[in-house]
Amino acid sequence: MQIKDSVVLITGASQGIGAACSRVFEQRGARLSLVARDANKLASVGGPDTLRTAGDITLDEVRRNVVARTMERFGSVDILINNAGMGFYSAAYNAPMDDARALFELNLFAPLALTQLVVAGMQERKHGTIVNISSIAGKVTLPWFTLYSVSKFALGSLTDGLRMELKPYGIHAMTVWPGYGFSSACPGHAASRDRQKRKTLRHFSLRVRRSHRPRCRARRAQCCSAAHRLDSRRIQLPPYPPRGIQAGSHQSNSRFRMILRLKRTPGIYLTGFMASGKTTIGRLLADELGWHFSDLDEEIEAQEGTSIAQIFDTRGEQEFRRIESEAIRAHVRSVERGRPTVIALGGGAFVQPENFDLLEDHGITIWLDCPLETVRQRIAQASHRPLARDPQRLEELYRERQAVYARADFRIPVGSDEPSVAIAAILKLPLFS
Repeated sequence: MQIKDSVVLITGASQGIGAACSRVFEQRGARLSLVARDANKLASVGGPDTLRTAGDITLDEVRRNVVARTMERFGSVDILINNAGMGFYSAAYNAPMDDARALFELNLFAPLALTQLVVAGMQERKHGTIVNISSIAGKVTLPWFTLYSVSKFALGSLTDGLRMELKPYGIHAMTVWPGYGFSSACPGHAASRDRQKRKTLRHFSLRVRRSHRPRCRARRAQCCSAAHRLDSRRIQLPPYPPRGIQAGSHQSNSRFRMILRLKRTPGIYLTGFMASGKTTIGRLLADELGWHFSDLDEEIEAQEGTSIAQIFDTRGEQEFRRIESEAIRAHVRSVERGRPTVIALGGGAFVQPENFDLLEDHGITIWLDCPLETVRQRIAQASHRPLARDPQRLEELYRERQAVYARADFRIPVGSDEPSVAIAAILKLPLFS
């Protein structure tokens, strides 16, 4: 099949593998139909003639809409690249079933449903290609990634069956087995890591483009990250869980390999008293690791459309704590689904028993221990902090919370206004090797 003038439908096209494939196919003259949930990111991918559809492809109406729009604009779908997928960091033996079903809806059933929608037209034209982006985890089951591995194994098995079923109609089906490396970074400056990531993604997408032609077996796209070289002959997985580790293990997206004492998820939760630097340090730490970052208080203010102080004044602390707990639970679910995140908690979040229990079971907690005098200096002019208005109460609260913060997995003294000092101390923790 000639790529020039072919119609290529790519899911999960707003970033990463999907965006890289979009660029390569566009350069070869293909006509693109792209779908992803994030409309803003999707708008930056493709050219002026690209058809873009924003939506969640686990929904039947979204799948039918994107195929109908593609047929209306271009008249056919010649190549379907099922790229959209999600990770899932949770032990299989106690994973919430709703989350497990959501994983399979996106990683397996959505590709199957889209294939069913486009294959009839391919049969009529006697040509077409189905490309399913699996993962090397579908070849080698990873102990901290069991259900994800299962979903990707199932996708590969589905593709093998489709290849045999559709061959008489001139339709080729192939699986691509990328490794855990498309967000990986080389040691050094962030710019160097970005260049490495772009190089990796381009190399991968070129292999996908060249591999669309029929082969006797599906091909595993190569990339320059060593992490993708997982197969039964090369990899020797450590005992799971390793000695002294209560559950899970995770390798970060940077030069720092993380061996987390994770209970279930690859999340780092920064706790500590107000003005201890959780937001500043958390943002820089996330950037260093190549993870996502979230400030819980900022998210709540954006969600509620008002400040924390106003919530305290108008609705009371109890209502604020309820909103806060819901936000923490949402983050835990997000991290479980494959979004490693550094999260800066509000000063009182870790103190609430329900939050403490949840974080104790689902991630690593780090206490940023800032001296009271430093706290006072930093919040002297901070009228937006509702608990800082009474100096005596502030000191009492500080003393009360110290004992609770001490229950965190790790303590990092914060005696300097230079956040790089705390970052360096965190990166020296036994989490990293």
